[in-house]
Amino acid sequence: MKLHVALVMALMATTAAAEPSARLTRIQDMNEQGEMNPDATVGQTVVGYYIELQSKHPNSLAAMNDNFTCKSGPSQILKAIASKHARSLPADLRTKFAAKDDAALDFLAVDVIAELDSTDAATIWADEALGPGVYRPAIDSIAYTIGRCRFYR
Repeated sequence: MKLHVALVMALMATTAAAEPSARLTRIQDMNEQGEMNPDATVGQTVVGYYIELQSKHPNSLAAMNDNFTCKSGPSQILKAIASKHARSLPADLRTKFAAKDDAALDFLAVDVIAELDSTDAATIWADEALGPGVYRPAIDSIAYTIGRCRFYR
């Protein structure tokens, strides 16, 4: 009997280890009809805006003028949070932001997203390690906006 229980336990452990990890999800700030979720925070709505922008119009940020890209309401929220996070980082990393280093800008974008969406940056990175996740469109568009508008200063 003990051997049978041990075999079943080992099989369950092997099966659990073979199952793929659950992917990260986030609160939906808006439904398909464009109605706002009353439970979504302003930060979650900003992240949702950048996810939507990158998912449905991937080339639009590059085509937009600086006034819209860098001075709109959502971008001003990004500026406040990104500059706060950037100031707390080492000078060598801030130099990489100015050089538009993709990895450095992604790092800062994830910090911004984590604060806005009330999640943890390490959790986002763990999900990204499994492949592009729910936050990938936001990481791409927010990193681009931070670099283009120099929100790391």
